[in-house]
Amino acid sequence: MSLDEALKKLRYVKRWPDPESEIRASDVLAKLESLKALRDALKAKADEFGCPCEKIDPLVDQLDSILAMIRYVKMGDIVEPEDHNYMVDALKKARDILSEIESFCMGLKDQLEECQSALAECQSKLEECLARPPFKAYRVSVTDISTSKFAKRITINPA
Repeated sequence: MSLDEALKKLRYVKRWPDPESEIRASDVLAKLESLKALRDALKAKADEFGCPCEKIDPLVDQLDSILAMIRYVKMGDIVEPEDHNYMVDALKKARDILSEIESFCMGLKDQLEECQSALAECQSKLEECLARPPFKAYRVSVTDISTSKFAKRITINPA
């Protein structure tokens, strides 16, 4: 189930004495399904961005452990404080995963900026080289060589 689909199942609870004021078993289950969908979405984004497994996987494993402690409730079950508290813990762990993804992406941003700077420098040097007059080929010939070391004559003619 996608995160959007899971979130659509959540409902707002009204104040008592409205009949919509009670928290239902379906509310707890909808929150649990939303947390699982959030976990899947975070893991997918981490994989998509290439986040290092050694940083993300332990956090995802911890989130999975917390989610496993949240019990499935049915009509008539009392929602215990632990049910709520585990959901809070799961949201905090999801925040930690998101923070790690963000940190990784900021590192990529810094690397990209360094690459862009180096590329701009290369482009500037290339434009500088292209602005110089073109290199001409020359043919060198040595003529009129005598035994005297000052009597050498070298002529350079364009090819």
